[in-house]
Parts: sequence; structure tokens; C-alpha cells
Amino acid sequence: MDVVLSRLRHLYRRAFQRIVTLVTIPPPDSHFFRAAVGWMELKLPMESLKELAQISPAFRCHIETLEIEWQVLAALLDWDTAFRIAEKTITLHSTSITGWIHCAYAARRKSDGGLSRAFAVLLPAALKFPDEGLIRYNLACYTAQLGELEAAWRWFEEALHRDPDPSGTHSYKAMALKDEDLKSLWDKIRSLK
Repeated sequence: MDVVLSRLRHLYRRAFQRIVTLVTIPPPDSHFFRAAVGWMELKLPMESLKELAQISPAFRCHIETLEIEWQVLAALLDWDTAFRIAEKTITLHSTSITGWIHCAYAARRKSDGGLSRAFAVLLPAALKFPDEGLIRYNLACYTAQLGELEAAWRWFEEALHRDPDPSGTHSYKAMALKDEDLKSLWDKIRSLK
């Protein structure tokens, strides 16, 4: 679970960097939005949820608002609602990679979800985003957990070829060697140069 959270933190860091530079939500909604982000940084998701509830309907569907709302729901382990928010994100902002990853992550954990559901949700994103390694990394995790080790290895290799930080501490190889979802591939991963 720690590696999964590490993957999400890495993804969130990218999202927060985008939020800082791209927030186009006007006051007073921007104040509520920033407060929601602040509460999440303090690990107080219920307070964040209260701030999000004050954002006007016109900006509740803004990409950054939806991403923060998903993070709040994930922190509260409300996977059914998190799934619906991620689906909404994909519908309204189909180019959002995080929307697809969030949807699959929640699909795995929601009440009627599971690994097969998560894989099925994320698979179309591999075609939609051919250069995105994190999608392939997650597909490797799902297939490894489903016992499809050859497919998992192929997905992992595809992720490696798209790794934005191949020698860094956040590289897919480094993450994979801490990720219990990929434990069945650790020997093979360790042998990579």
C-alpha cells in the first residue's frame, strides 16, 4: 500500500504543480479551492470537503476541483463516490491522465469493484495516451495481481520505455521494487540494468 501511495503522491505532485500555475477559478471560489488544498496538505480531508462544498456549481466541475475532491474521497476511503468523481472527470476532461488513473484506482477498491474492473477501466487509456508510462505501470500492477505475469511484464517494459525519471528515486524500476503488487516480478526487475 505504501508504494501505491507513493505512486499517487508522485502523480499528485505533478497535479499540484499544475494547480499552482493553472488555477483559473475566480474569487470567491478560488479561496474555497485553496482552502481545500490547504486542509488536504494538513491531512484534514473532512475540512477540505467542507470547503469544496462552498464552491459554486459552475466551478465544481473544474478539473482541479474534481482532482482535489477525488483526493479527499480517497483519503476518506469513500471509493464508490471517488469512482463517480473520477468518471465525471473523464467525461468532462477526457485528456486528464489522472482522471483515468483515479477511476481505475477507485474501481479496484469500490464495493462492486476489483482488479478486473480496474484493468478494464484503465485499458482504454493506454490507447488514448500512448506515451504515458504511469498508465502502463498501473496495468502491470493489475495484471500481476491477476496472475497474468507475462502480460504484467510486457506492461512493465512498456512503462519503462516511457519513464520520465529512469535513473531517479521515482523511477518505475525503483517504485516497482517496493510495490507489493509487482512482487511476483521483483527478480526479473532486479535483473534489469
